[in-house]
Amino acid sequence: MAAASDCYTHSDVALQSTLINRCNYLAGREIPVLLTQALDGCSYSALSSLSRAYERAGADSAVDTVLTWAQAPVREVGQWNTALTSLAFAGSRQAEEALGAAVADSELQRSAAESPRWICAAAAVLACPRLHGLWPTLKSILLRPDVLAALLEHIDVSFGGSWPSQMESLPEADLAHLYAMVTDHVGPPPDTRAPAAGSVRDLRQLQNSLLVLLIDKNAMAAARQLAALATRFPNLSYLRRRAKEVAYTAADRQALSVAPSTLLRLARDASLRVISDERHLLDIVVSSLRRLEAVLQAPYGLAVALWNRNMAKAHHAEWWPCWEEDFSDLVAALLLQDIGGHRIVINREVQIQRFLGKRTDIHIQATVPGESDPLTVVIECKGCWNQDLPTALADQLVRDYLRAPRTAGIYLIGYFDCAHWNPKLREDRHRAPRDHTIGSLQREQDAQAREQRDQHGAIVTVMILDCRLPGSDDPWRARPDNSVV
Repeated sequence: MAAASDCYTHSDVALQSTLINRCNYLAGREIPVLLTQALDGCSYSALSSLSRAYERAGADSAVDTVLTWAQAPVREVGQWNTALTSLAFAGSRQAEEALGAAVADSELQRSAAESPRWICAAAAVLACPRLHGLWPTLKSILLRPDVLAALLEHIDVSFGGSWPSQMESLPEADLAHLYAMVTDHVGPPPDTRAPAAGSVRDLRQLQNSLLVLLIDKNAMAAARQLAALATRFPNLSYLRRRAKEVAYTAADRQALSVAPSTLLRLARDASLRVISDERHLLDIVVSSLRRLEAVLQAPYGLAVALWNRNMAKAHHAEWWPCWEEDFSDLVAALLLQDIGGHRIVINREVQIQRFLGKRTDIHIQATVPGESDPLTVVIECKGCWNQDLPTALADQLVRDYLRAPRTAGIYLIGYFDCAHWNPKLREDRHRAPRDHTIGSLQREQDAQAREQRDQHGAIVTVMILDCRLPGSDDPWRARPDNSVV
């Protein structure tokens, strides 16, 4: 039972690991039988210590035996939870996956509030690195008040009235959403001079610690979420005060010292920028795309370069748009010419890339030599005919890219619908709603972007490039004598 003893110094842990591995070597193939017999008679505290010790020692055969033993159908929920949680907290990937599978189990989800196994697994996942990937599933289940109540009670007992440290990794929007859910359940904090009942007081501690996690982000995103909470709970005046404090702190942290020579360059050229976060880079890219649209639709504009035709004379030709890959290539090339390198941004080098395997994605990064944390903007390009047009913002751009730190996104739609598009060729290609206009499409996608910003804290915007050919009354190309060809 030396392996079940808790160790508090590095030398004791090293000695324990040596002892465990020596015992495993001597036991050989008998380790599953011998360890299973020992586990059957273990107390919860001994089971927890054994599990942690085996994982720390890298005793793979012993860890596999504990996992098999814990997941046997006859095992009690308490034994299952103690073994898997202890292994997971010690770094076992297999135990984390088993807990995640329990959280994602649809049968357990249906009766989650009455399922100790689901509640235990959910609480454990909150303290594991897998939290980020499983949070959307957890959040959807926690919208049920009975499940939220059961989980809060369990966390209060298991973690001593505070949230696991892994909760710090959640985005600001998710922390704010959870705080709102807990506040709706517990109620707004009353007059602090009035004593609260024991269980309510403990849940208030969980409620307050969520607020501390959000405040400690000290980022503009946290300030925005605090301001939104202040609007939702107008009686909680401290939320608005905290929002201002966090905004000031974030602004101080983002402030850059600018050399006098740089200030002179900025004063001489209004197009130059100094940037410090992904929102600044996003603003620069959006401005560049607006300049691109002006170039597309100007006299002698480049819009015609995005179309194919079957004969030389424009007015008698059959027209059809380029494919999305070509559209994305043109956008990337023009962005590179407009903002690439140090053309706009003084303090970072802007790089524009297209990656193999990601057909229509454009990655724009602003880097500083020697630094490993570039600012990133990802552009997801779609043609107005794409069948995924209504869902790609959330299911592709936000889900695949915008969970990474210091990353913003643009959902860029090329709008080609016009009378010049050959009807048969349009029929063959178009898989999106065909009665949309630029205005209606912009409104629909803006609503989706707003939802992603509110629910997930995603930094995302929508742009629709007008790629239509000139109207029937507009001149296509004019000679110096103004005659039209």
